[in-house]
Amino acid sequence: MENHRKTDFELLFLQTVGILVVINLHFNAINTTLNSFFTYTGWVMPFFFFLSGNLFARTYRKRSLKDYFLHKSKTLLLSALFVHLCYGIIVSVLKHYQFIEYGKDLSFYTLFVSPFGLNDVFGLDVSLWFIFQLYILEMIANVLYRIPCKKMVLFDLSVTAAAIVISVYCQSISENTEIWQTNALPLVRTGFMFFFFAAGVDYERYGRERLSRMTYPLICALSASGCYLLIMIPTGWMAGYHAMAMDFVHFSEVSHRSVPYLTFLSVSVCLVSLAKFLSPLLQKSRMLSFIGPNIRYVVYHHMFCGALPGLIAMMITVSRKNNQYTAWNFGGVRSHANYVLPVIPGGFGRIIILVMAFFLPIILGKTINQNKNAFVRFCLWCILTFMIAAIFAVFGTIYKSSLQNL
Repeated sequence: MENHRKTDFELLFLQTVGILVVINLHFNAINTTLNSFFTYTGWVMPFFFFLSGNLFARTYRKRSLKDYFLHKSKTLLLSALFVHLCYGIIVSVLKHYQFIEYGKDLSFYTLFVSPFGLNDVFGLDVSLWFIFQLYILEMIANVLYRIPCKKMVLFDLSVTAAAIVISVYCQSISENTEIWQTNALPLVRTGFMFFFFAAGVDYERYGRERLSRMTYPLICALSASGCYLLIMIPTGWMAGYHAMAMDFVHFSEVSHRSVPYLTFLSVSVCLVSLAKFLSPLLQKSRMLSFIGPNIRYVVYHHMFCGALPGLIAMMITVSRKNNQYTAWNFGGVRSHANYVLPVIPGGFGRIIILVMAFFLPIILGKTINQNKNAFVRFCLWCILTFMIAAIFAVFGTIYKSSLQNL
């Protein structure tokens, strides 16, 4: 999810589909039967790691081991830590003035240690766990895939085979232990997710070119097959685990342990072949061109942008000293980062939230990144962070007594 001179529209399409599903499930924007089949806990995070492995296989040989480490430390780790710090500041202000009740206070531990665990410390940046986990996987892959071997195919197959054994083992550990409450979470999550990352590497090296040589009828057949397999998997099984916390609540039976892998395979076959089929149209898509590399800002900021309407409504209400909007459940706004303010009756307000959560970060990213000076961009993000914190601090200072009574 980083800036490249030449845009891969197929990859961008797949990333866009994935992040829209994540936003939809975070805010329950489109609550339909379709949601049941495409529950994000069932496939979307493994699919993101698959796409990341795909991109890794294209780029890592362009740099030395040291240069790749430094490059990813800058673009992934430091970038995520900066965003984490920004939300630590904002959430600390929101908590101090009682706008919200979730999130922990900003400290050395919550800033530098917690991100590599559950990373649900500030609430508004919960999706950053994926970036930190991806950094760990990329550092392992950066060393592993540089091991010299005469038979590269055999080596890659061996890595993938070992990865799936480790993945199943980590899954079995999670079934019997509340792993999210222990310090072993990052290690277990790394073991489980590396298989999907390795699958992305294999697809880039051995599957991508073969898929491009297939006829469109065959590609359509692959997409339909993946869709059929996906529908055949019971809905309850798909929703049985949560990738962030490694919580496998429904997989106590050995036969069910294959569900994450079957779901991942089905979705991957369906979406990847669909992207290939739509490739001629995707190349001309103005929408994808607009989204571009700034889709990473959706990962960073969609939770805050989705929560923003509720926080703004709270400020407007207390400024008018009117606490009678019973439909606007400020208890929900204060307690949950993904609470959706029912701005418009009938659920249409949720669609607005989905659109805001997706496009507002992209617009901000494109606006700020028009400046080619990296230091200036950094300063602009810092100014924006302190402006947001200052606005809430001003309202909190004036109306703190009113907020306590909401």
